[in-house]
Amino acid sequence: MNWSVASTGFEWTFLKIGYMYYGKDWHLLYSAFSYPFLYLVLLGNLKIVDVILQKSGCGRNQEPKEKQT
Repeated sequence: MNWSVASTGFEWTFLKIGYMYYGKDWHLLYSAFSYPFLYLVLLGNLKIVDVILQKSGCGRNQEPKEKQT
């Protein structure tokens, strides 16, 4: 939730200083509702990648497997 608020705040700031702009049909409120969903998708992706790496033996706390020659 904090990342969503921070992202929306950054987006609002960049809009106000003119660094970015929206097309004609987008509003800041749409972004505010989109960020929590997007962060959940990213978290799910991280979990999936972590499971795959654990199964392959290259997890976060494991040494990589030696290549067999």
